[in-house]
Amino acid sequence: MIEHQILPSTFRMGVIMVTAVILVLLIFGLARAHKRWTFATMAVIISIVAAFYTLGAYTVLTTAGGLNKMTTTEPETVSMALVARNDYPDDFADRINTSKIGLALAQDEENIRNFLQELQENNIAPQPVERSSYSEAAQALLSADTDLMVLNEAYRPLIEEVLPQFSTDTKVLEVYHIEAVTEAPPVTEVPSETAANAVNIYLSGIDTRGPMTSSSRSDVNILVTMNFDQKRAQILSVPRDSYVQIPGYGMNEYDKLTHAGVYGVNTSRQTMENLLLTQIPYYARVNFTSFRELIDAVGGITIDNPAAFFHGEHYFPQGEVELNGEQALAFVRERYSLAEGDIGRSNNQVILIEALMKKMLQPAMLPQIPSLINMLGDSVDTNMRTNEMMNVANQFMTQTGDWEFEQVVLEGTGASGLPSYAMPGSDLYMYVLDEESLKEAQTKIHELMIKE
Repeated sequence: MIEHQILPSTFRMGVIMVTAVILVLLIFGLARAHKRWTFATMAVIISIVAAFYTLGAYTVLTTAGGLNKMTTTEPETVSMALVARNDYPDDFADRINTSKIGLALAQDEENIRNFLQELQENNIAPQPVERSSYSEAAQALLSADTDLMVLNEAYRPLIEEVLPQFSTDTKVLEVYHIEAVTEAPPVTEVPSETAANAVNIYLSGIDTRGPMTSSSRSDVNILVTMNFDQKRAQILSVPRDSYVQIPGYGMNEYDKLTHAGVYGVNTSRQTMENLLLTQIPYYARVNFTSFRELIDAVGGITIDNPAAFFHGEHYFPQGEVELNGEQALAFVRERYSLAEGDIGRSNNQVILIEALMKKMLQPAMLPQIPSLINMLGDSVDTNMRTNEMMNVANQFMTQTGDWEFEQVVLEGTGASGLPSYAMPGSDLYMYVLDEESLKEAQTKIHELMIKE
């Protein structure tokens, strides 16, 4: 228990003190048992001790089990699909091997060839037609130039940006979850800081129905920087459409930040590292569904909403608002009714993360931590080891005094007509970051990460 720091330090001291008191009582009782202490009294004390440690053991095992489920031990996977138009017959066995299939080999060759090998093992071998990109292959499928296409499902939302009808006009015939060929070393080296008692954690928010380890574009990209000695934290949001260089299989070309997730969560983390010029050793990837469950599990949160808006049936007035899980999810998803669009959404995401962190600092939340961790075990994916997660949690939740939080959303301007490496030839909305805003954010991170 001490090795892995499963309990916060204040709880560990409490356990030691209670144990010491009980041992003193036992020794005292045994010494005087022939006078005033009865066998029944001793049995009660021993039962209390047994119950106390049974509860402690259960808490430790539950917490450790949940944390172990969060920690990534399996390789990242990619969902590869065999896609056809809706008019393609469901009973395709006699036709499929004479059908033409579009392959975006120039964009995703290794994943596609691994998928084709899986198909061939099931006696499926359509006639290949090479396409330069997934978007070109999708267009060829819809226009009936080909009968089928291989699709890396991480690219589906990208295709739908330029071909909104793609998912409604097509169907999936076969899908395999295979080990992804995504990761490559970062192209640039980020400077190392003189480490303070501080940490950078990249939070990636995804909205996927597949396994948590599936490659997926990241719709939320937040860097949380915490300096435990100064009790200061910065929550920095980089808008999903930010036009940035993507390392690794992004070939250091410019594209939307959200597209980095197609190449794996570590590519997203490395992109944030290179952009913000700081080392980010850890990531935590959270599905939006689990996010809603977490808010409900902590009893809701209170946020200070800067501007009133609607999201579907939900109305959020300006000022202090109490949110449950469903309302919180609606709060961070809305952008169309906000004056600042996606920037307003990014700001709301930062507001909610801060509110959740403040809620977790409340003393009443400490006993709920094991159950919360166990609940989120299957819905959070992280590269942090169990002892690293508990070390961060202990320092965050047990330091005396109030924490100071700062919210930051990188500023910039919208643009179109800029090239996209993942979606060549597409006219996508991009967000060009303001250099001064970026430099200011880099400086603040550096100040938190270095020793005073």
